[in-house]
Amino acid sequence: MALNLLETLAGAGRWRRAAAAAALAVLAAGVPAGARAQTSMDKARALRRATPFNLAASPTKVLQANLVQCGLVNDGNVCTDVFNSPTGGGGFWPAGTTNQYIFNSGLQIAGVIPRNAGFAWAGDTVGAYFFDARGTQFHGTPRTQIYDSLDPNDLANWPEEAYVRDTTIFNRQLIGTKAISDQDTWVKYWDGDPNKLSNRKHPMGIEVTQRSLAFNAPAGAEHTIFFIYTFKNITNDPEFIRLNEAAFPGLDLPDGGYTIDSIYAAFAMDPDVTTHATDNFSTAVLPFNLGIAYKSDFRTDDFNFAARADLYAPPFFQGPGFVGVKYLKSPVDPRTGREVGLSLFSNTLNAATGFPDPVGDRQLYRYLSGTASPAAGDNPCNIPNPKQSKLCFLWQDPADTRFYQSSGPFSLRPGESATIVVAYTG
Repeated sequence: MALNLLETLAGAGRWRRAAAAAALAVLAAGVPAGARAQTSMDKARALRRATPFNLAASPTKVLQANLVQCGLVNDGNVCTDVFNSPTGGGGFWPAGTTNQYIFNSGLQIAGVIPRNAGFAWAGDTVGAYFFDARGTQFHGTPRTQIYDSLDPNDLANWPEEAYVRDTTIFNRQLIGTKAISDQDTWVKYWDGDPNKLSNRKHPMGIEVTQRSLAFNAPAGAEHTIFFIYTFKNITNDPEFIRLNEAAFPGLDLPDGGYTIDSIYAAFAMDPDVTTHATDNFSTAVLPFNLGIAYKSDFRTDDFNFAARADLYAPPFFQGPGFVGVKYLKSPVDPRTGREVGLSLFSNTLNAATGFPDPVGDRQLYRYLSGTASPAAGDNPCNIPNPKQSKLCFLWQDPADTRFYQSSGPFSLRPGESATIVVAYTG
């Protein structure tokens, strides 16, 4: 479903239907409950110890123009802690409180270089973790700072390529404008740095342009932020070629780049609804292309309900609600001209059992493509026929749950791009 953002601004019917499908700020009754096992603060401390990368070194921004507060880093981490959160999380509702719903999130992409590509990487499975729930295999490197339409200096220096251009997403009357919401952000990052090789042999060759949009009207929009991810095959970029030929002696990359086949692109999230990270569920609502997460018993002792008491007034009750991610647009396969749709939803777990978070580009590819293989060392899906059911693994006990929603397969020739649009709603 393509997003027409002029209709969003005008409050027309398509927005109202999308908002109704995505709006999951449903608050259930609850009473205080104690923490169980690991908290999100424990996770944040462990992440900082484990990661070889300094997350605080990248320029950051905070989305807080409406009721969803979300921290951004210009290497691809979305709704992550950039504000020294006392809870360790990065996504909150309502903004200005410590009512936590998201630990972190972002893109994961994997594919295959054709066997007949004619150079040393031919036949390789490749992948890029712009989001990694483990915290040890981030592959994103900034190519720009984050531009924020609420920052007068950023707006005055808005990059030409950050202007609204895509007529498949935006109404034509918006084309050529810098910003269209109450807070637009724009950033570009890639996986082309050969120094970012955690659990993979070499970079994939993908550049991501990310745009976020936050509206306060029409009614209901204030609970949602939109992300538009456009990822491009940049294997013909001279900088990509130069950096990787220098890093891999004897490598001769094609000057014109190479095709990446059988690509699966996924939006993935580690939702921590409340700081009680190990007490969550997540699942899919496939007819709406929707992933949701929630506290197992809808009870917590760590939310501030008084700060926005109007949001918890009858018919709602004081308690943590749902966080949802609605898939609004999937990649278009350049070969067919059609959207490939949502291919698979799955839980992963912060555990060695069940369906653990993926390690490396090959396992990432098997996860995103629905081809998890015990023979290759994977734990099996617990839903039969994942390609047909569009479900791989659903965990039935409270856990530190994560989920991903993947689309594919499709191919990108050098210079070609594809787009995913999602809505986060709280």
